[in-house]
Amino acid sequence: MPTLPIPVFVALLLAFTCLRLWVGERRLTTLGLLLALCAVQSMIIALAQHYMVPGRRWAQPIGSA
Repeated sequence: MPTLPIPVFVALLLAFTCLRLWVGERRLTTLGLLLALCAVQSMIIALAQHYMVPGRRWAQPIGSA
């Protein structure tokens, strides 16, 4: 049975919020960019730790820095 771990749920929520902000203001603001980067970081965490995708472990410290 497929599962939806917490980091994927958070990434989807952040991406949805970023998209709503982008569509509502017709431009990408600093807050929207921050939300998009946090969504990407959360998805990297989910891919590396829950789904065991090879090659994602090295991206975690680079993305968090």
